[in-house]
Amino acid sequence: MASDTSYFSALSRYVRAVADAIGLRDYEVEVEHRPTSDNSLGECDVSAYRRSLRLRVCAEFRDLDPQKQRHVIVHELVHAHFSGLDSVIRGVERWMPESAFEMFYESYDREQERGVDAVAVCLCNAAPLPVWD
Repeated sequence: MASDTSYFSALSRYVRAVADAIGLRDYEVEVEHRPTSDNSLGECDVSAYRRSLRLRVCAEFRDLDPQKQRHVIVHELVHAHFSGLDSVIRGVERWMPESAFEMFYESYDREQERGVDAVAVCLCNAAPLPVWD
């Protein structure tokens, strides 16, 4: 890639194409120009009130194998399809003791990640591989 600007422009176009391919045409998608906040390969913040999301990838994303890059993007975007469940789960938080909710949410979050990843594996073939040049 010639520059970070052209890379992020290409990445944004790629993420948009993948979002369209997996049923998120009606979502506003923003790729943030900052890396993930932890050691994860990708992160996605889905709005609870609008059909929009913000996606970040790790600093080493360019160096990943194209199949891995596609999987990371598809996985993060699939979270949008499951975001309504988060709202439901968060709705019960006020009815549970804090420690019980934390234990419950940790289990829910782990299982949701497993489910999101299983769906992402199935949807990867519907998405194009990235081409950066």
